[in-house]
Amino acid sequence: VVERSDALSMANTVKDNIRTRRVAILMGPDGAADAKALKTALQREGAVVKVIAPLMPPPGEGEVPVDHGLMTTSSVLFDAIAVIGRRPWDRLPDARDFISDAYRHCKAIALLGDAQGLLQDWGLTEDADPPGVVVASNAKSIAKPFVAAIAAHRWWEREVDPITGTRN
Repeated sequence: VVERSDALSMANTVKDNIRTRRVAILMGPDGAADAKALKTALQREGAVVKVIAPLMPPPGEGEVPVDHGLMTTSSVLFDAIAVIGRRPWDRLPDARDFISDAYRHCKAIALLGDAQGLLQDWGLTEDADPPGVVVASNAKSIAKPFVAAIAAHRWWEREVDPITGTRN
């Protein structure tokens, strides 16, 4: 029998703010304006935000500094992720792994612009509105609901029993 530890349980994680939560923003070539606005909004709430691009650009290039190339990081290092746009993410197997790992680990996910529908297209969910996934056309309209989703920390109701295929 495994003993429960309240001190180690994620169920007891603070859920009224996002201070110190690590958030990844996957920014494609046309996502700089939304990435900048979302990063600012999340940092204002105390989150630690890292911008991830398909490839690491040379230092000093671009409107929004890129912290990691997709190949140099993993979603397990973050508490939540935001995906700006469908392209190039829908064409990159590593992006699919990054996003699907975050989804399966019940993390908050924001899908901006035409990124909406990626989870269904990849067969991760059949739900049009899965718990903890927020969608919007731009960063301004997604910031507040995304902050609330991150504050909840994990969305356990998304878990699926591997044997029965039913949600917990």
